[in-house]
Amino acid sequence: MNCDEAERFLDAYLDGELELSQQLELEQHLSGCAECQAVLQERREFRAFFTAAAPSFKAPPELRERVLAITREEPAPARPKVRQFPLWRRPWLYAAVLLAIGLPIAWMVFHENREHRFARQAVSDYLRALFVDHLCDVVSPDPKVVKSYLMAKLNFSPPVVDLASAGYQMRGGRIDIVQSRRVATLIYRRNKDVINLFMWPATRHRFTGSDQVMSGLRICTWNDVNLNFIAVSTLSDAELDRFTDLFREAIGNR
Repeated sequence: MNCDEAERFLDAYLDGELELSQQLELEQHLSGCAECQAVLQERREFRAFFTAAAPSFKAPPELRERVLAITREEPAPARPKVRQFPLWRRPWLYAAVLLAIGLPIAWMVFHENREHRFARQAVSDYLRALFVDHLCDVVSPDPKVVKSYLMAKLNFSPPVVDLASAGYQMRGGRIDIVQSRRVATLIYRRNKDVINLFMWPATRHRFTGSDQVMSGLRICTWNDVNLNFIAVSTLSDAELDRFTDLFREAIGNR
C-alpha cells in the first residue's frame, strides 16, 4: 500500500468501517510512514474540532412519532391540527444552515491552525538549536557544500542560495524534524540576527502564506517551487520581508 492508497482509507479507518485485511494493511503502512501518521493525526484533530464546535439541536417530538410509525409499518396517529410556523422558526432548519456554513469555516480554521502548528514547531527547533549551541550540522558559507550535505540526508533537493552580496551571510545547514517530517534548515546571519529557513516538499498541504510573531521571534511562511518554507528570525519585519523576497527571487531565476 502506498501513501495515496492509504490516504483514501483514512476516513473509513477512523470510522471503523474497513475490513480486517484492509485495516491490517493500512496499519502496517502507517507503522513505517511518518507522513501518513501526521495526516491521520490531522484528520483526528479536525474531527475533534468540528465535534466540539458543531451546533446540537433536539429533534421535535412529532419526528420521533413519525419514525416509529414507519418502522412499525403502521400509519402515523392522527394529530390535532397545529399552527404551522414559518421556515425560519424551525430549529432543525437552523441546524442544517449552520452545518452548511460551519463546515467550510471549520475547514479553513483547521488548515490555518495546521500552518500555525508547523510554525510553532519551527520556533521550538530554532530556540533549541540556540540553547544547545548547535545551529549547523554542516558549517560552510559555500552553498554547494551545504546542498551536497543536505541532499545526502534527505529525499529531495533543497534550494541553497548565496545572499552574501545582500548582507545575509550563510553559516551552514542542518536537518530538523517538523511535525514528523525531515526538513532542510538553512542558517543565515545578518549582523547579530540569525535566520533559520526551514523547507520541505509540499506533498499534501501547501502553505497559503502568513506573517506571525511567537516568543519574540518573527515568522514568515510561504510556498514556492513545490516546497513549503518557514523563516524564523529576530530580524525586523522589513528585514525579514527583504530576506524572503531575495530568496524567492533567487530560486525563481533558476
